[in-house]
Amino acid sequence: MSHRPPRPAAANTGKHESSLPEALSDIEQSMPGFGRWLYGTVRQHLGERVVDAGAGIGTYTSLLVEDGTTVASGEYVPGCVEELRQEFAGRPRVAV
Repeated sequence: MSHRPPRPAAANTGKHESSLPEALSDIEQSMPGFGRWLYGTVRQHLGERVVDAGAGIGTYTSLLVEDGTTVASGEYVPGCVEELRQEFAGRPRVAV
């Protein structure tokens, strides 16, 4: 799984300035082992091909690919879809 560098904190202007992809990245940075732990609790029940529905920025898609799984990664938030496409471009076992 690739690790993104931390972003500087946005000034608190009272407006919602962060996008969903940024918020998900912040969560990964603040709890780096949580996604891997949660994935570990279900991995034994998954097959060789998995649909990651609501994939966000690809946290679990990355873990699945590390395990050799073929993944169809689906998301409806445009910013997340773009993150997924960039992250998994050229990876034959991932369809976004």
